[in-house]
Amino acid sequence: MRQLDPDWPDEGKYYVDADLRKMPMFSHIPKRLYPPHGGIAKHWRDEPDRWKWIGWRQWHCDLYGLVSDQKFENGWIIGVLRVSQTRNAGEVIVLLNDDKWIPVQANSAPNCKAIPRAP
Repeated sequence: MRQLDPDWPDEGKYYVDADLRKMPMFSHIPKRLYPPHGGIAKHWRDEPDRWKWIGWRQWHCDLYGLVSDQKFENGWIIGVLRVSQTRNAGEVIVLLNDDKWIPVQANSAPNCKAIPRAP
């Protein structure tokens, strides 16, 4: 399944679990699990039948505010990863529990930043 990165006119509400749980499609999530985060939540809201197969989010992690990985019941979604040093292009990687993976193109990607080194 290919999906373009969503537009973000109302981006804030897709990053707050309490706000997401108020949306009808996410109001019945078991307490030990969470709604999808960010762009995945927006796509799920717009096309629930196309996205509900991934299952509920088990946890997620943001890396330096640039890259996010989300663990779902049926796999991982990692990205946006920058694919070029010179072009503003990215890719999201979907790793499924059945050992399959899917690359998904994103219209933009975070800028490269130096990772702080441990002392």
